[in-house]
Amino acid sequence: MKRLLVFLAGLIYSAVSFAAAPSFTSIDGSDLEKIVGDFTSNFAFTSVSPASSLGTVFGVEVGVLAGLSQTPGVNDLAKQVDPNADIAGIPHLNLLAAVSVPMGITGEINYFPSMDSGDFNMSNLGLAVKWTMTDSILSLPLDLALRLHYTNSELKFSQTVNSVATDVEYASTSYGLTAVASRSFVVIEPYAGLGFISASGDVSLTNALAVADFFDPSLTSGTSASASKSGMQYFVGAQLNLLLFRLAAEVGQVLDSTKYTAKLSFKF
Repeated sequence: MKRLLVFLAGLIYSAVSFAAAPSFTSIDGSDLEKIVGDFTSNFAFTSVSPASSLGTVFGVEVGVLAGLSQTPGVNDLAKQVDPNADIAGIPHLNLLAAVSVPMGITGEINYFPSMDSGDFNMSNLGLAVKWTMTDSILSLPLDLALRLHYTNSELKFSQTVNSVATDVEYASTSYGLTAVASRSFVVIEPYAGLGFISASGDVSLTNALAVADFFDPSLTSGTSASASKSGMQYFVGAQLNLLLFRLAAEVGQVLDSTKYTAKLSFKF
């Protein structure tokens, strides 16, 4: 598992390193909401899992999640600075751990430690509790669950603003509630989910000399600014259950951005 994580992390950061770093200028309130929305989609919690629990008594799952989130708002803002900029998507990678206990309760964790690739750094921690109601209070021909989730994320990259070099730091938190339904067909378990997510994000600069050109005066005269955004999220996916192995893929819409994620895990 450690070797797989290192390999995938290399792919993620290679993609980031060769892609043009985002560049922003004259960010106003509407622009900041776009940034918060796009980054929320990238970091939002997912376990790429159906509604079913990992076992009626006890179960454990560990694995790796990897994928890509589209960033239409960030891309539009970057193109205002450089028409040749291409920030159409940001990759994401997380370790996954989950434990199920009786009554259909499953605790889930997304984790990506802080890793630096020179001009780009990101970290992520997501926590969730899933309650599979059909393991306890409901009797249905499918599995039905509720998931309450929380995520704390950080992103940092370098930018030159009007010949002034600075680090741009983004920190955010998000939380949400989703309902998930799934049904197992031998080894294939398709699922779908619908929910609500709310996020707040803060963008700050390490060099005060860059503030005048980075932020619009209508937003702030300081070195940081914040914005919040909330809305719906929905997703569909399928999991392949092969003895101890789990392979899954999911596509979803988080606020205004589309997110694609795949999973490789082991279930005990």
